[in-house]
Amino acid sequence: MGDGTVRAGLLAGASLLALTASGCSQPPDPIQQPTSSGSVCQPAVAGPVTQGDFTLRNTGSAPAVVSKVELRNNHGIQIVGVKIFVFTDDGTGATLIGTQNTYPPPSGPTVGTSNTLPWSAGLAVPGAAIPADPHVVANVVMGLERGSSEDGTADGIDVYYESGGHDYTYHGKFAIKLAATRCF
Repeated sequence: MGDGTVRAGLLAGASLLALTASGCSQPPDPIQQPTSSGSVCQPAVAGPVTQGDFTLRNTGSAPAVVSKVELRNNHGIQIVGVKIFVFTDDGTGATLIGTQNTYPPPSGPTVGTSNTLPWSAGLAVPGAAIPADPHVVANVVMGLERGSSEDGTADGIDVYYESGGHDYTYHGKFAIKLAATRCF
């Protein structure tokens, strides 16, 4: 085999690899990864508590269907339930469920100044669909419980979802602490 044949074969192989790689690229995340981080501490003296401080927006072109919500690098915390409340941000504001001392809470988030969503309006996971609309807010609400008499911690939440035939994971950057007594 001559030197030119080897070079031609290598060039053809490199071109095929470049074409294959460019055809397999995944589009950007429809639910953008967070740019800020922080932490939230919540007393959890007895029984499950509500943690509903997390929101998602789907800026993609297809619905995002949530398959799972997990705590990342958790120690001593377990999820006892998850619901996702989907509502349109009409410019009048909304009050998220936030943190509450019981789970489930008596109601869902409040949209505007007086439209409180019933707890039954929350979508179950797996299967909750977040529409592709930047004005739609999805409030992720979890029931959390400490697994021991010690404080429980997690580095954040991971939300697994499918959109437009691709699988994605949102990695929340807010750490969670469930305190056995008080948060200090």
